[in-house]
Amino acid sequence: MEYRCTRCGKTLSDAKGYFFTSKTSPLFIANNLYTHICADCANELFFDLRTKYKDLKIAMIMICHYLDVYFSETLFEQVKNNANFSLGNYLKLLNGNQYKAKSFNNSLLEIIKNGVKNQSEVRKEIETNWSKSDLKNRNYVISSIGYDCFEDENYSENNRKFLFNTLADYLTDDVLEDQHKSQQVIIMVKTTLQVEYIDKMVNDELKKGAPDYKLIDTLSGIKSKFISDINKIANENGISAKSSGKSNKGSNTLTNIMKEMQEHGFEEIKVNVVSAKLSTSYQEIAKLNAKALIDELNFTSDEYAQMVAQQSEIVSSLQIRVEQLTEEARLLSIKNKQLQDKLNDNSGGNK
Repeated sequence: MEYRCTRCGKTLSDAKGYFFTSKTSPLFIANNLYTHICADCANELFFDLRTKYKDLKIAMIMICHYLDVYFSETLFEQVKNNANFSLGNYLKLLNGNQYKAKSFNNSLLEIIKNGVKNQSEVRKEIETNWSKSDLKNRNYVISSIGYDCFEDENYSENNRKFLFNTLADYLTDDVLEDQHKSQQVIIMVKTTLQVEYIDKMVNDELKKGAPDYKLIDTLSGIKSKFISDINKIANENGISAKSSGKSNKGSNTLTNIMKEMQEHGFEEIKVNVVSAKLSTSYQEIAKLNAKALIDELNFTSDEYAQMVAQQSEIVSSLQIRVEQLTEEARLLSIKNKQLQDKLNDNSGGNK
């Protein structure tokens, strides 16, 4: 049997290793489930689509359409930042049981029904499956800092786990009480991730048969610069990079006690935290800290305008959420009253 690429015209007697397969597609049955274009053409098309649309996700959806294979947003988000990411590696991962009965038709139906999920929605879906300890550290960081400080789309799932778990150990009382120090700690943790990247690159290079020692030397120099920056931030702000919350220091502080109570599911502490944050004194301190931080950062007019626009968008989305929750509460109140009336009627009938 001969296999012919309908794009470049290449003909082969054995398609294995030269053509991708689409095991769930009804289009390639007579071709032993090998696709109609060869792997070289598929990779070339993928590259052309990425260049044309300047969007990796759009390129992946379109090449999945050409090959009639399933496009999984969750899988794509999990692997897109991997060092060895490629079309071939993505297709290999589709051999998992959860994808084996799906073709691009399933993707199309999902997109028609739900639309294309944005990164935040996909990330939320992925992170619900994190371990209990990872989720606790993520939630603690976000509730303490007040926002997701690692929302950059370039961070992979493993990057975010590392960042949240590392930052959680630095968030002592003195750090949280100082907005400037909090921001410096975040920068320090992000830089620590860069050091991890470099270590991995060096290790990968050393595993090669003929390592590029010039590259290793360059990477080592960059690593030294990053470590120097980390130590400088730690020294200037009185942060211990060695203990960073791992020791017993600060274990009896209010912040640490509240963190432990939250981790152990003590519901009352959640109410107390909300009440404290809504108090007048807390709001006044927050305003003063915010003003001090803005003065320290010395924004230009363009940067300040951009920040205000972003804040306006956040306030608008939160207002919509408040209205939705208010309506949900109203409907639940009505339902509760109806159930109570029904219960009372039943009780009266039994008498």
